[in-house]
Amino acid sequence: MNEISPTIVLSGLIVVLICVAGYFIKIRRRRQRIAAGAYDRPTMTAVASGCPVCGAPQSPGMHFCEQCGARLEPPVAPSSCPGCGNRVTPGERFCEQCGTALSR
Repeated sequence: MNEISPTIVLSGLIVVLICVAGYFIKIRRRRQRIAAGAYDRPTMTAVASGCPVCGAPQSPGMHFCEQCGARLEPPVAPSSCPGCGNRVTPGERFCEQCGTALSR
């Protein structure tokens, strides 16, 4: 009968533990980078239509046009509501005072 050596079993378990630990370390580091602001979230989805210079379609998260090289600026949110003049926080989609849609 073929028996598996305890050394081989132990070696296999050590390899599995190292792989699992590496995976969790990678996830932890990614979460730390996200929490520290390493990823620029507003520009990841800011430009999804076309290039303002040549009109070529662009993917979300692009900083420069692939066709002409023009810089793709994210739209600036207004600091006050165009409807009532109420001060708004950047990132809000609607004015909390009057309900006017804010451009993004």
